[in-house]
Parts: sequence; structure tokens; C-alpha cells
Amino acid sequence: MLKRLAAVGLLGLATAALAEAPKIGEPAPGFVLTDLDGKSHDLAAAKDTAKAVLLVWVSVQCPVSNDYNDRLNALYERFKDQGVVFYGLNSNATESVEAARQHALESGFAFPVLKDPDNKIADAYGATKTPEVYILDSSLCLRYHGAVDNSRKAAGVEPEKEYTRRAVEAVLAGQQPDPAETAFFGCSIKRRQ
Repeated sequence: MLKRLAAVGLLGLATAALAEAPKIGEPAPGFVLTDLDGKSHDLAAAKDTAKAVLLVWVSVQCPVSNDYNDRLNALYERFKDQGVVFYGLNSNATESVEAARQHALESGFAFPVLKDPDNKIADAYGATKTPEVYILDSSLCLRYHGAVDNSRKAAGVEPEKEYTRRAVEAVLAGQQPDPAETAFFGCSIKRRQ
């Protein structure tokens, strides 16, 4: 009986955390996180200086997330000179900074990967999977949340719907992405117990 009550309590806490996640058009939660080289990144610094902010949750161990590494690198290259701030976030409690650093090097990530050691930022955004994308406008309001694209096997497979690319292009053009939300898939973010 106590186990059941504890499970219900934890489910309630998780639901409450996700219920506070930003909705499309609402201000996104701010953060200050350290990248894998020890440099601090403050999301507030992007307000009104970046044209868009792309946040993508990544993982060392998730095969789905790793299938997207080349595609994430291509998105970064496509938008890096267009005023888009691009951050990878690693919120997996089971993945050390050193493992994440090695993974970023091996994956050729040219964008900063930020470590969210206590899942606070994942919780604030309601992030549950890797890969999972959030796109913010220059006012740091949420404009897109969902999948990178519609291809479950991204490596070497051209997707029919490039949700993230199209969403960034819409935000850069001052438009609301359509769709603003898509179903996403991947591995669950491993939270601290």
C-alpha cells in the first residue's frame, strides 16, 4: 500500500512539473547552465539579440538521439550565421560530464552542449525525451515544441517533414510555425531519484 501511495505521489509531482511547462506563445523558462568545457551560458543573454533559439535535448546512450547527431549538426550549420542560438542540453542523470564531453567530440557537435545535472531545466520545460526540440523567438517565447522531423531512423533517411528546419525558418521570418507542436519520440530522460 505504501509503495502504491509513493508511486501515486511521484506521478503527481511529475504531472505538476509538466503542467507548469510553457505553452506555445508563452515565455520560456530562463536558465544559466555550464557547457561541457565549463563555460557559463545564460539564456537571457539571447533576448533581443538572437533571432531564434533552438534547444534540443540529447543523450550519450540513446540510439534514437544518436541517429540524429548528423542531422543536428546540419541544422546548426544551416542556421549558425542567421542569428540562431543553438544549444544541446544533456539532462540525463546517468551520463557524466566527461561522458557527455566525449560524446559531443565524437559526434562532431560544433554547438555548445549544456549539462543540466539536477534535471531542473528539463523539468521547467517539461522535456521528457531525447531528442526533443524547443524553439524560441527573439523575445524568448516558445514557438515550437516537438520532433526534429518525422523520420524514426534519421541516419541516412530523408524525412518527409523537417519540422525543426521549417519551424526555425518561420520564426526567422517573424511567423508562427505550423505545426507549432508535433509528436516526438526517443528515449526517456533519466532523472535523479
